[in-house]
Amino acid sequence: MSEQQPGPLHRGERRCNGFSLIEVAIATAVLGAVLLATAMAFTSTTRATDQARRTTDAAIFLEATLENVSGQPYENLLTLNGNTVFDETDADDSNYSVDIATFLAEVNLVQVTATLNDLETGRVIGRVNTLRANR
Repeated sequence: MSEQQPGPLHRGERRCNGFSLIEVAIATAVLGAVLLATAMAFTSTTRATDQARRTTDAAIFLEATLENVSGQPYENLLTLNGNTVFDETDADDSNYSVDIATFLAEVNLVQVTATLNDLETGRVIGRVNTLRANR
């Protein structure tokens, strides 16, 4: 048997020996765009998860601080005005602070305002107002 030599192409015939450079470039660009979108989604999800964790930690700290304030005798509440409580022993190591403001709203009624601050970003996360009556 003799081997057939490839002859000239006739009209409408094509020889396909693989991908062209343009096809490879387009496939690489599409793959790169998909990988970039996946990486951006992963980064965004990681950032959102970290922010949610920080917000939860801050809320727990604020709740613990308010529990400590509620345990104080009525007579001591006005002395808390202007105090700042940190989530760590040292202000430099802390992530959050709670600024406490108290004032006499009426006779035998003290208003306590606790402002939660994120020390990393410098923004106020939340504020709680509560009233405490002299029993």
